[in-house]
Formats: sequence, C-alpha cells, structure tokens
Amino acid sequence: MSEQKLSNQDILGHGASVWHAKRKARQGQIQEITFDDKARRKYLTGFHKRKLARKHLAEEKWKERKRQEKIVERAE
Repeated sequence: MSEQKLSNQDILGHGASVWHAKRKARQGQIQEITFDDKARRKYLTGFHKRKLARKHLAEEKWKERKRQEKIVERAE
C-alpha cells in the first residue's frame, strides 16, 4: 500500500481547520437556558406525590379486579 505523504504545512495546518469547524458549530448553540422556577420546583418536589398517586391507582385497580372476580364466582 502506498500512503499519501502529507507536507509539513498540511500536518500542522490540520488543527486550525478542526478548530475552525468546532468554532463554527458553537455559533449555532444556545447561549443560555432559562427555567420556570415554579414549574421546576413543582417537578422536583412532586416525586413523592406522584409515587403515592401511582400506588393509590394500582390499589384501586386491584380492588376493582377482586370485585369483578367475586361477581364471576357468584355467577358460576
């Protein structure tokens, strides 16, 4: 295999082109992110409430399923 020999200028100048590409990519990025403090606090403090709500919903579904099973048993 024959590899193409790069000149010293190409080797040393390669970093500049990489740097230029990175700089150009950074220009399209968002400079600052802002959060709604009330919504953020509600989300962060609501984990326990959401967990309890899921637990309550599962318990209600379980009770309904048991009730339906009793109805089916009585019908038999």
